[in-house]
Amino acid sequence: MFLLSVALAADVNDAALEHARTHLDTPWAWNGQATTKNPGLGCMSLVYRSYSHATGTPRSRYPVNPSELLASERLGTAVAAIPVGIPVEGLEPGDVVFFLTTTEIPDDPMYSADGVDYWPWHMGLWAGDGQVLHAEPGGVVRTQAVEEIAWDVLLATRPVAACAGCTPTPN
Repeated sequence: MFLLSVALAADVNDAALEHARTHLDTPWAWNGQATTKNPGLGCMSLVYRSYSHATGTPRSRYPVNPSELLASERLGTAVAAIPVGIPVEGLEPGDVVFFLTTTEIPDDPMYSADGVDYWPWHMGLWAGDGQVLHAEPGGVVRTQAVEEIAWDVLLATRPVAACAGCTPTPN
């Protein structure tokens, strides 16, 4: 069975979000891949798996380092950088959201403003209505209000809106 309809120009973002929803309540695991060898799902794996399914792009094509991922534009280009305390507006369901803090990781920062660098600690998919679908560290894959997740800056990318010619992946 295919999760994507016959209309291959269907909204890829919606397809990715729908695929992510099939993993609701899957336990979180660091570097989890939802396989027998690596059960559970990590936040990056959830996003990569969902967009891989929706576009037919192999998961191995997505860079592991967040700064390389952003530069590659494989999950779209940045459409918003929202500091904490500012209303989260203008995002669309399926946008990839990165939760940034000033805690440095072994990678280039994903965002800089006013001389301050920000690195991601977490990521998920914007589900609409102020909600993020994500693999909650220490919890499960779930939908949660964005204000309940820690961040200093929310960086969002918008993957391609439609995918003419994409090959759906069997369920």
